[in-house]
Amino acid sequence: MYIPGAGLLPLDTGVTPLSKSLAATSATSSSNGNNGGYPVTISGSGFPLKSGEATVSVCGKNAEITNINNIQIVFLMPSCGTNTGAQTITITSTESTGTATTTFSIVDGSATAPTIASLTPNSANPGIKGVIKIQGSNFGTNAADITLSLKNATGKVYFLKLLNITNT
Repeated sequence: MYIPGAGLLPLDTGVTPLSKSLAATSATSSSNGNNGGYPVTISGSGFPLKSGEATVSVCGKNAEITNINNIQIVFLMPSCGTNTGAQTITITSTESTGTATTTFSIVDGSATAPTIASLTPNSANPGIKGVIKIQGSNFGTNAADITLSLKNATGKVYFLKLLNITNT
């Protein structure tokens, strides 16, 4: 407890500090290729409220957390190389006790991995509205299945609105 003018008060010896345990119950996504880059949602409990207080790893790689609250973590799936099948997702936190795990099955996405051939313009300021034309292959035809994002030099991720998709 903090009291203005007195500072932080210590706990009496008979008071046990509150601790919360991590628990992960499921991991879901609309995609599951081993090429990564798509959002995965972990449901559970005991998650911290700040992304800097949690670590999510899968396929031996740390994933980028894009959204977090006490019952859900959304992260960008890292590339898992040639790994396929059930992969263990591990969640740790500096604010909770223990480690939570759940599994997520991935498939070989190399044949259907999106390929970007060009961006016009090749850089953009996410604070200024504009249009970026992305040309390539294997983007799919259902806009609801596509997530676009830009990541700046400090690591902040900006999700973009898809205006149009043309399969050529």
